[in-house]
Amino acid sequence: MWYVCNVCIEVANDHAAADPRFARRLGRASLGMSIGGIVFTAVLIVIVIFTRRASFCSDYEYLGECYTYKKYVGSSGSCSGVKSSTNYCYSNSPIPSCSGYEYLGKCYTYKKYVGFYGSCSGVISDNYCYWNY
Repeated sequence: MWYVCNVCIEVANDHAAADPRFARRLGRASLGMSIGGIVFTAVLIVIVIFTRRASFCSDYEYLGECYTYKKYVGSSGSCSGVKSSTNYCYSNSPIPSCSGYEYLGKCYTYKKYVGFYGSCSGVISDNYCYWNY
């Protein structure tokens, strides 16, 4: 392949030296390809930046948008921003604290003392059960 390219270049150089009009055409083709390459690269960079802009979120990303706050609000919790199917609230304004019982950043509607061996359908911590219906 390298040999073929070198032969093409040599033939073009020989032809250009013998025919100034051919040399001008080669110059214009070279200039056109250079400008085309620069334009193509610039367009590609712009496309990459705009299609991947959500990846540059400094806080939280959800459905391609950036949000400052993310909090678990439960299935019955309200949300001033966007509520996900996993019951998280994404917002750019502070999310009010839990109206029920908060444990490890999640909001639970119910809390009950179940003891050391008690059963729980939610999360157990320090003999308390936290859950939502």
